[in-house]
Amino acid sequence: MIEILTSPDHVVALKLSGTISGEDYDQIVAALEARLDRHERVGVLVDLVGFNDFTFEAGAKDLRYGLRNLW
Repeated sequence: MIEILTSPDHVVALKLSGTISGEDYDQIVAALEARLDRHERVGVLVDLVGFNDFTFEAGAKDLRYGLRNLW
């Protein structure tokens, strides 16, 4: 599960807990992309205290997103 925390517009602040699903990952990317549409650079703050794991789907989406943005 993710919770998007209140933060300045140039910062993405998230609290992750439990197991992150593919749908959760989509929310993370949407929050990040929305900030990047408004700012050239953004900061990211992530609270991982309750984080346990992520699903295969979330991991695959992360790999695709990372590779797509590498070039």
